[in-house]
Amino acid sequence: NQLGLLLKYKNSPYKKRSELFMRDVYKAINFTTYINEVLLKKLNPIANTKAKKIKNNTFLIIQDDCLEISPNFKETSITPYIFDVFITFQKHTLLKSLGPKLMMMLQNSSKEINDTFRKNKNQQQKFLSILKSDDKVNRSLRIMNKCNLIGAFIPAFGKIVSQMQHDLFHIYTVDEHILNVVRNLRRFAKDELKHEFPDCYDLFKNYKNKYILYLAALFHDIAKGRGGDHSELGAKDADQFSSMILQKVEVVIILNWELKMQINSQDSIICRLKIKNLSNGWFNHTLSCLIQHKN
Repeated sequence: NQLGLLLKYKNSPYKKRSELFMRDVYKAINFTTYINEVLLKKLNPIANTKAKKIKNNTFLIIQDDCLEISPNFKETSITPYIFDVFITFQKHTLLKSLGPKLMMMLQNSSKEINDTFRKNKNQQQKFLSILKSDDKVNRSLRIMNKCNLIGAFIPAFGKIVSQMQHDLFHIYTVDEHILNVVRNLRRFAKDELKHEFPDCYDLFKNYKNKYILYLAALFHDIAKGRGGDHSELGAKDADQFSSMILQKVEVVIILNWELKMQINSQDSIICRLKIKNLSNGWFNHTLSCLIQHKN
């Protein structure tokens, strides 16, 4: 806090000067890490093996263990294809990351995401497809965050990127904590990790709409640093986003309800919910999830 004062940072209505100072520090660190990864990949002497074409894909290739932009791709922007990149990345299980040229183009495309793009139904469904995948959900979201894509597509998320909280003993930025929650949820889906939380594994495995839980994780702390109850404010953000992107009314209700449940529980959420189906009467919908809030 003293260093922030020396550097002329001032307290805002809802953020301490130390939080504002550290936000800029972590943004600089994130960008340096991104640039470092791009440069190391470009300078890697053992890379650049023969590229493999991808069936029915004209703008992406497989280079080493990375997905890369095709040299035949002549367009200057890949903004319309941002989510297609990650859908392809998830389909090829042996891929570990993205190539340097592709990462740079994604970073540049983040600046071109606007309301027209966000409201595009096709783009919305592609984003949901990434969350619905059985592979690389967490890894895809982390790369997207590294390239500023999540914050561009969900503006409320962009506000908490690199944000620290110094009111309690938080050790992660808010966006890092959120992605850690997604990672923990993904662990429940892995057979080899069943022994860690066997009950959660069984509940998670039998829950069909796992993407709703990932959305809830993305939004559960999205309103931190605004003042007021972040659960209530986050539920409003989720309601606005889900009403725009989710097609089923009951799914919107579930997502909003999951977030409001934070008000009553800070350690875990294991609940049973009855939802009215407009066409089929009442049915029991068992919603089981475990979201730990230990930052």
